[in-house]
Amino acid sequence: MPKLKSHRRSEAARSRIQAVVGGRVGTRDVSCDFVPQRGSGFRHKVNEWPVSEVTNKFHKLVIPDKPPRADAYFVLLIGDSHLRSFADGIVPVSDKHLDFGIMCTPGASAAQLRREVLHAVVPREPDAVCVMAPSNNLTTSVEPEEAGHEFEKYLIAVCSQWPKSKIFCTGMVPRLTEPSDKQTLFQHEFHRRSSKLGIPCYSISDKLPLSHLDLWCRDGVSISSFDILHYYISM
Repeated sequence: MPKLKSHRRSEAARSRIQAVVGGRVGTRDVSCDFVPQRGSGFRHKVNEWPVSEVTNKFHKLVIPDKPPRADAYFVLLIGDSHLRSFADGIVPVSDKHLDFGIMCTPGASAAQLRREVLHAVVPREPDAVCVMAPSNNLTTSVEPEEAGHEFEKYLIAVCSQWPKSKIFCTGMVPRLTEPSDKQTLFQHEFHRRSSKLGIPCYSISDKLPLSHLDLWCRDGVSISSFDILHYYISM
């Protein structure tokens, strides 16, 4: 039986969409002349952490040990190695109005962070939960859509632990080791997925310009310690 015209039109439209999407999200050919850079900033000595039975990665959950203050909000930050300085107390973040808890899994992708969240036991109910978009998906995911799909599942897992009204997320911390246009594609995909779920997403890229090499350590991936990390908290 001959194909109907509507079917042929549908197939043609699908082919056009696939071609456009492939050209929009493909990352293999972006910035073929890109040269990775090193940062000139400082990073504190990495302390020994326990290994998680869930992901087999170093993992640390830090909750303020002082009694909750009636006039202070408790904010839980969830992310990868960029929170290490906070978790180790190198960079103080709590003040008289905010208490911060840190859930940090260095090197984790969105899928691994999702598993850590689902197995987490947080003894204090947070007033707000901040989820950092994971920059490790720049290397663990082939395409932005793959990273976005994992990020969406990650956010859904966070929503299963705490009310959505308490949750917001940030864009990922940029890297000096990846092309900026590739990173932009991933940033947009993370933002699209959070918007789809009705979760606010705030960009931090403007606070970490790639031209300021002192914001990064020599690996070009880790953010410098001390005052530099206050860019993240004070956004």
